Amino acid sequence: MRTLSADFEDEVAIVTGGSSGIGRAVARRFG
Repeated sequence: MRTLSADFEDEVAIVTGGSSGIGRAVARRFG
């Protein structure tokens, strides 16, 4: 089950990590 914390971490990864953060977040959501 996904948690609010996990979603927040994904958003932070996108903001702070740039493309690498987006790729990781997408992989975690769909992978």
